[in-house]
Amino acid sequence: MVAPICPPAEAKTWFDYFVALVPVSTTVMTALIAAYVALISRRQAKTADRKLSLDLYDRRFQIYMRAVDFYQALLVWRVEGNASGVHDKFIRAKLESTFLFPAYRGVRALLDEMGQKGLQIISFEDQAESLSFADKATYRDLLKENQERLEWFSGALERLEKAMVKSMRFHERMDPS
Repeated sequence: MVAPICPPAEAKTWFDYFVALVPVSTTVMTALIAAYVALISRRQAKTADRKLSLDLYDRRFQIYMRAVDFYQALLVWRVEGNASGVHDKFIRAKLESTFLFPAYRGVRALLDEMGQKGLQIISFEDQAESLSFADKATYRDLLKENQERLEWFSGALERLEKAMVKSMRFHERMDPS
């Protein structure tokens, strides 16, 4: 009798099939977990990007609001007295704008000009009472110049808003579509 070339096959159990499928199922599970982790990472990156955009918006909007507050303080400077706290916040906002807006938008330059005009208004308002006893024609001329500076400041706020608007459009980046 001739010996068989291969030994007779033993009957396979469910455990044998399970052991044979473990490497395949491990590979599939690893791929699914990797895909899930990639999805979570992508969402976290989007969330971080949106948070950064919102934080920048908030910082930039604070600069605008400080300019508005400074203008409002200038309007009532003589009546309410010294509002140096508002002026200090405006100076800080002007310095921060260098880091928050690109130079080509002109935000810092406009804030510098607003600061200079604001100081001229403050100087006049602080000396207005003593100037009113001087020559009436001179006082009227200085008062008119001061009024023109206040009107300029009002227009400067509109120009500031236009200069800032492209940097403030975070909602366009937030659109999920």
